[in-house]
Amino acid sequence: MSDSEGSSSDSPSRNLPRGMACTNCRRRKLKCDGIRPLCGQCRLRPPRSGKTCAYEVVPDGRQPSSAEMHRDIKRLKARIQQLEQLTEGRPSELPLHMPYESPSNPTAQTESTTTESETFSFEDMEEPSSDIIGSLVDTFLDRFTSSGYFFLEPLEFLHSALLPLPLGHLHRPCPSLLNTVYLWGLVLSPMLRDEHINEDTFLLAALQNLSADIRGFSIHPKFVLHTIQAELLLSLYYLHSALPIQGRYHAAAAASLAISVGLHVLGTQPSNAPNPNFALMEEVLPPPSTNIEVTERVAAFWGVTLLNNYWVAANGCPSAIPPWNDNPHAMGFWGTSLRNFDTLSGWE
Repeated sequence: MSDSEGSSSDSPSRNLPRGMACTNCRRRKLKCDGIRPLCGQCRLRPPRSGKTCAYEVVPDGRQPSSAEMHRDIKRLKARIQQLEQLTEGRPSELPLHMPYESPSNPTAQTESTTTESETFSFEDMEEPSSDIIGSLVDTFLDRFTSSGYFFLEPLEFLHSALLPLPLGHLHRPCPSLLNTVYLWGLVLSPMLRDEHINEDTFLLAALQNLSADIRGFSIHPKFVLHTIQAELLLSLYYLHSALPIQGRYHAAAAASLAISVGLHVLGTQPSNAPNPNFALMEEVLPPPSTNIEVTERVAAFWGVTLLNNYWVAANGCPSAIPPWNDNPHAMGFWGTSLRNFDTLSGWE
């Protein structure tokens, strides 16, 4: 079927200005009609997921400037510092007005900023070009989408990964996950390596951003699943690299995070009687609001469980996941097919 035949009569041809096509049509080099929320090509052509199209332009029709991106990043950092102060002090000490106002203690702010900048800085991290990013993400998804070890919705992840926004923006995947995906994309496509793009660069960036992404749980709940996904993929990378100690460490971290947020239990809360000492942790992951979120959480638990069981069988190490029969609320299969979780051959 030709491209002209793929367009329906109820979606008339429209000549869009250059750069106004949705990200999916641009990546697949298809003529986009620009209809929102779902263009004709994405509605009619496989995989026909029904997901809303993503566009690489802001609502006023212009790309955000570098100065605007840096201002967004500074606001987010200020919000992170404010949330950290909430967990360290009494809730009454948190100002309820001017959320981005500097704290009353400038010395404490300076010390906090210095410590954070010594660890990592989004501004100092440069991503590859958009073409390289597209190739790395496409290569990764081609191998991992049906492997059982990537549990996020593929098209949604692809759209957010390709957005022309800075690393660390809330509309994109968290930095540790993006760099781990780039890492795996480079492993699977070694021809993309050059003096500026190599595995060590992406691995270091992923490891440096893990702790910051965990602190970001309070900002957006999607950081929870993104960080678990990054830990799982890092464990598989170390398995691929024959480094069992590092691989077991990241598998245990993924399992610990999954259990901490209650992915191992039926329902929306880890227990029926909340413990006030862990009130913040219980609210990190709100109840799922869509079927996609439910599917992602179930798949995340089983992906982490199977990886944990692999390391237990291969190395004889203790399991990071307690026996299910010790918890009467332990999650069952929920009707989820496990055909992609039975072996590791899906990504080898």
